[in-house]
Amino acid sequence: MYRGELEASGSSALSLVQELFFLHLTVRGARPEINEALDYLKSLENSRQHLGKKPEDIPFEPAEDPDFAIHAWLFCAAVFGQAAGPAWREVAVRQGRQVGAADDAWSSGRVYNFLRGTLILPEAENLPGVVEAIRILAARQEPAGFWPDITPWQAYNLLAHSTHPEAARILEKLEPPLLSRQNSDGSWGSGAQKPLGAFLMAHGLQNRGWFEQKI
Repeated sequence: MYRGELEASGSSALSLVQELFFLHLTVRGARPEINEALDYLKSLENSRQHLGKKPEDIPFEPAEDPDFAIHAWLFCAAVFGQAAGPAWREVAVRQGRQVGAADDAWSSGRVYNFLRGTLILPEAENLPGVVEAIRILAARQEPAGFWPDITPWQAYNLLAHSTHPEAARILEKLEPPLLSRQNSDGSWGSGAQKPLGAFLMAHGLQNRGWFEQKI
């Protein structure tokens, strides 16, 4: 289905990531069409193609990053149960090694996308490159708590998955200014970003124990 229909323009691959992200909110089990879609994304690892403008309602950073597709695959494969096999780990390790080998070539957004694909799993902090990527984000965090190329509520949600002390220090710096930017309707951001901002922050705050504190 997907390989024939998407063989493909970058915009189709972006649409596929968008579909898989929304599907994972209600479906986690493997299905033939999901596996086929994941295989297609994985096949783009070495294509290094720029996929175009990223939709605002998925928690990844700009798809102009040529490694966007494989980082999105890491996330989607994990949430649909394919992280148990060796293929997922091999890709995660291979991508993680690039963090240390080409630090100066990595924008914060690329580091974020790699972590978005891996930190979904608690054991990911044991993989080469993951902790290094967290440290890169810490080093690039601005005094005000933000980054120029990472949406702050996406970073908050991402790092709230981690138990690493460096992630906790980043969150302590990010949390106060980010909470002060909450909209009156409870969301974050504007326009098409607001539903995703509210969802990611609620999830991140839950991981940080905020709801337990309020009860």
